[in-house]
Amino acid sequence: MIISLIVLHFLLGAGIVAAGDRLGRRGFALGTLGPAATAIWLFSNLGTIVNDGKGGAIVQRIDWAPTLGLTFDLRVDAFAAVMLALISVIGVAVCVYAVAYFGSDKPGLGRLSGLLVMFSGAMTGVVVSDHLLALFVFWELTSVTSYLLIGNDDTNPRARDAATSAILITGAGGLAMLAGLVVLGQSAGTYRFSELASAFASTDVSPIGFGAIVLILLGAFTKSAQWPFSSWLPGAMVAPTPISTYLHAATMVKAGVFLVARLAPVTYSVDGWRPTVFIFGATTMVFGGWRALRQVDLKVLLAYGTVSQLGFMMMLAGAGTYSLTQALVVVLLAHGAFKAALFMVVGVVDHQLHTRDIRRIVGVDRRWWPIYLTAVLGAASMAGLPPLLGFIAKEKALLYTAKGAFTGNSLVTAAIVGGSVLTFAYSARFVIGLLGRCAEHESADDEHPMVTVSEHNPPTWLFATPGFVLAIFSLIAGLAPVLVDDVVHAATLALHPESHPSPVKLWAGFNIAFWLSVVVIASGVVLVAARNAIEKFQDAFHRPISTLPTADRSFWALVTGALKNAKRITRVVQNGSLPVYLAVILLVAAIAPTIVALRAVSGFDAANGPEIFVDSWVNLVVYAVIVSAALAAASFRRRIAAILMLGGVGYAMAGFYVLRGAPDLALTQFAIETLGTVLFVLVMRALPPYFRSEKTAVATPIRLAIAGAVGLGVFVFALASTGARDQVQSESISVEMIERSVPDGKGSNVVNVILVDFRGLDTLGEITVLVVAALGVVALTRVVRRGPATPNRMPELAIVNASTRLLFSSILILSLYFLFAGHNQPGGGFVGGLAGAAGLSLLYVAGGR
Repeated sequence: MIISLIVLHFLLGAGIVAAGDRLGRRGFALGTLGPAATAIWLFSNLGTIVNDGKGGAIVQRIDWAPTLGLTFDLRVDAFAAVMLALISVIGVAVCVYAVAYFGSDKPGLGRLSGLLVMFSGAMTGVVVSDHLLALFVFWELTSVTSYLLIGNDDTNPRARDAATSAILITGAGGLAMLAGLVVLGQSAGTYRFSELASAFASTDVSPIGFGAIVLILLGAFTKSAQWPFSSWLPGAMVAPTPISTYLHAATMVKAGVFLVARLAPVTYSVDGWRPTVFIFGATTMVFGGWRALRQVDLKVLLAYGTVSQLGFMMMLAGAGTYSLTQALVVVLLAHGAFKAALFMVVGVVDHQLHTRDIRRIVGVDRRWWPIYLTAVLGAASMAGLPPLLGFIAKEKALLYTAKGAFTGNSLVTAAIVGGSVLTFAYSARFVIGLLGRCAEHESADDEHPMVTVSEHNPPTWLFATPGFVLAIFSLIAGLAPVLVDDVVHAATLALHPESHPSPVKLWAGFNIAFWLSVVVIASGVVLVAARNAIEKFQDAFHRPISTLPTADRSFWALVTGALKNAKRITRVVQNGSLPVYLAVILLVAAIAPTIVALRAVSGFDAANGPEIFVDSWVNLVVYAVIVSAALAAASFRRRIAAILMLGGVGYAMAGFYVLRGAPDLALTQFAIETLGTVLFVLVMRALPPYFRSEKTAVATPIRLAIAGAVGLGVFVFALASTGARDQVQSESISVEMIERSVPDGKGSNVVNVILVDFRGLDTLGEITVLVVAALGVVALTRVVRRGPATPNRMPELAIVNASTRLLFSSILILSLYFLFAGHNQPGGGFVGGLAGAAGLSLLYVAGGR
């Protein structure tokens, strides 16, 4: 059933994208089916998964490539269920919200809604994957779909740049993570998350080194916008607010945190794991909070707040202790609810007031009370104020870091306290700005006029309800934490089966966490009261460092430098000369195999060599024809004569294959030469009838040298392959293929049986590649005529026309014979296809084309 939910998302999303603008914003309404189905399935099975707080799991395993040990393992335990609940419930809320946000049908909404549903499916795959490689596949799908979502408005340069930044940073991190996951899987002897703990416990020495840890953490840090990889997340705010709400508040940015939390119980003991996670997490939390304090755009303020909160969650996830894992689960629930609600508030403000600048919002309006209440509850939960769920989350984090038995817990506690003070301050800045208090110290101008809230219509109930419901959840869960207690316990046990989580409650007494919360709130109030002085200090501090390289500037400098260097290299290697391109290709194709083949030439018996290739006078005749035709092709100045001689070389080679007992190769060679000669003639008729004379005296010697090198390389390679074949006897794979051809493939033509039975999927893939290539060639060669057609037809030849009509049917029948007889007789689908193509080409030529 789990895989069915994922498939449903992708099929539904693809269908909505295919429908395009015909659905418009109704695509979001239809898109709710995907996350809604997931939510219904999850809550109907929640009893099995939670199991009264003891934890359980629903597992589904699909054989992917069992002979290679690849299986598609899906597993929903309580920790995955928490993430799945966020993805599905907030997914439904966002889709409903988007219907109201996009008040009218605009171009691209169908594509946007379909991509959002597919992204939801990719995130669902990430959290339910029990296989490291399956997780990577869905991980990359989230990167691709988020790229398309951020850059949906491809006419906006900012959207294109933001999408490019996001996919380059997260994509590079994903590739590094893949290498780390492979090392982890190979070292542990399993690629299943559920088996890693036992694999690590079976040895006294950690099976994974710090290098692999760095690679895995790179993927997690780039995905979860840890400093210095955080620049892509604020830039991605150029996307529509429903997209920002879903991707950057509830789902995608938590993927890295999810991965670290999954691995931490078994990798925390690896040298360098905890220090690395703590340093990056603490830096990100403080950096994001500091940057959020100086933002005047409500959406960007929340974006930097998200960066800060992600650093907070990364520290909790990376600790690898059951107590901080429990705190992390509560933070995940709280953050998903309050951040999605706050983003929705920003979307309402932007939609109704057409501004997000807190310096321009003036006054309040009682008709907006649902928005104000949502903003106050969400910001209070984000700031960690009672009785909201965010307060419980912060209390648990402070308690268990202060009492933590790991090295550096005091520094981690200090970082969380400092980050929480900044969080309180920017949460207050959000509310104060929304209530129009920041505009009191600003003056209006023509470019940035003041916006009075009372002069604009309040949002509709459909627009305000999704965020309001999420904010109310933060309040209810904070007042009655027993509602989430079993889920939190089960999620903690899913990662730490031997743990004994403490109850989730609003009041835990006058402990260290309480007094640290008092310090946080008091310090936050001081920052809010001195916000004008803080702004001036930030401006003064930011001015001298504004020219220093930041993460964002460094990224774009790297991209720009790479493009400039690519242009320089392209100017050298792509000089526009086809002869130069062909010479380079031929030399590389000849020299590279020759270097390898020279090592094997010693195995070739030179004394017996000649009689292998010359065992009768007929062979000498065929060889003489090949050499003579090749020399003629190289010396003729008339193009058509050279083409005919080149075809003669191919036909003579077909004769050689017949003499060596390879009728299939001979048929293939014959068909290829026939079709190739026809195509050559069709192309060459547009060129001058004669080759041009060389302008320099060195051109001919250079071409002769290249031709000689290629010929020598092919000759050496032929000798090496022959010697290698002679050295391998019964162990050769070809012997096994011959023996299994009739009993397993039910065919006497070994070559055809190999192609269509033993490696049938490879052949199907090759066919697909050829079809795609053919479609590309057709698209490139089609000419859109803007005026009256100027026919360029050759005069019809009566003899050729009549002969072709007589031969065409026979050629098609012959091609069908090759197709059906090829399993036991010389022939096959490839030869049949070539014969049919030759017949069609001949018909094309006879028609005067």
